[in-house]
Amino acid sequence: MYLINGAESETLAVNDRSVQFGDGCFTTARIVRGRVQLL
Repeated sequence: MYLINGAESETLAVNDRSVQFGDGCFTTARIVRGRVQLL
């Protein structure tokens, strides 16, 4: 599943900017003993 402009989608077009240029949003979290550490 993908969210494209806030709407769910099952497919991602090959001409989508995120595919062409690697655009995206991600989060990195530290996990210690199975718990997310707030940074």
